[in-house]
Amino acid sequence: MNFFKKIFNKSSKEPRKLSKVDQLLVGDIIVLTDSFALPESLRGQEFQVKAINSYEFQQKVQIEWALIGSNALEIFLSLEVDDITELKLSVKIQHEDVESLFDLDSFAEIFDEPGQAFLTKQADTELTAMWTSIQYQQSIFAKVGYFHRKDHRSENLSSYEGKDSGEQFELYCLYNEDQSKGIDVEVWQDGDTEVCLTLFRPLSDIIDMYPAS
Repeated sequence: MNFFKKIFNKSSKEPRKLSKVDQLLVGDIIVLTDSFALPESLRGQEFQVKAINSYEFQQKVQIEWALIGSNALEIFLSLEVDDITELKLSVKIQHEDVESLFDLDSFAEIFDEPGQAFLTKQADTELTAMWTSIQYQQSIFAKVGYFHRKDHRSENLSSYEGKDSGEQFELYCLYNEDQSKGIDVEVWQDGDTEVCLTLFRPLSDIIDMYPAS
């Protein structure tokens, strides 16, 4: 009995180890590479997980880590799983950024059926530099999803209406030619619209991870 007790006590005090992105919890820290392939605001920066959310779609549920950088930049991280698994890094932009980046009449075509908008970049802002591509083609139109302020790996997602249900939204997505960069537009039921620029990067762009505890 004492032997097993000693083993249990020893293992319970061992610190968490992080070897995969999908192990990240609130408070954990990631360090990004200083590669010039990344926007300057990301190069060599440390980002701490401040929240974990879940995006629920008909075919899948996806984790999103909300991160705050040592430079105070807020970004979002998820994993894009296809033939290979990539990091999807996103930054939210404001109306003035959209107005600088694109002709607004052309941008409005994103919401017109059947969803075949084609955008050409006008000019970057300080925030969007190296987050953007010259041209984008729409790929997703009005895909219904539910946003949960929960980590579905440890908390059940409610499928019922009420205070515990997810927030419904419609998703519109555009990508550049090689699908290395994109635009996500989320339209919420109250009419609020959020626009994010997205980068798809190899897992190796995270060069270190530190557990909070």
